[in-house]
Amino acid sequence: KQPDVDDSSPDNRQRPSAVSDIILVDSDPAGAEVYLDDEQQEGVTPLLIRQLSRGRHSLELRKDGYENSMRTIMVPDVQPSRPVILRQKSGTLLLQSNPSGAHVWRERQFLGVTPVLIKELEPGSHELTLRGPACEIKKVTVQINQARGEKQLVELQSNLGSLEVTTQP
Repeated sequence: KQPDVDDSSPDNRQRPSAVSDIILVDSDPAGAEVYLDDEQQEGVTPLLIRQLSRGRHSLELRKDGYENSMRTIMVPDVQPSRPVILRQKSGTLLLQSNPSGAHVWRERQFLGVTPVLIKELEPGSHELTLRGPACEIKKVTVQINQARGEKQLVELQSNLGSLEVTTQP
């Protein structure tokens, strides 16, 4: 006589082909909208998507100022651990400062706070003013290229000084 086997234990159950899996979708920069099989998902990257059926899926990432990124993924599969690198749209400038948090101005027009993706400037040369927290005001000339997106890092000089106090007993 063969021993009785309890086939209902988790180790002996077969997973149906439509069992859901989990994937992590990440992008650089973060904050991209995620479309899975042409349906927008709730939230932005990095995003954990649950209850995903096995098989082939289309994945699209969208972020303002960046080109859409489209690819096909297989579930289950070894998902890439690196984020999807989004390419800036042509004619944009990603302006960063060290330290970050500087207000960016073009004459009297406020463009944003660094890091900022600037989309509304015409191609050519532009003078911008950066006013960072506890930093000296800095003017920079930037180039907007019609053919590709540009990046520029501006180092801001601290205007904080030091104070030395000496006392005698």
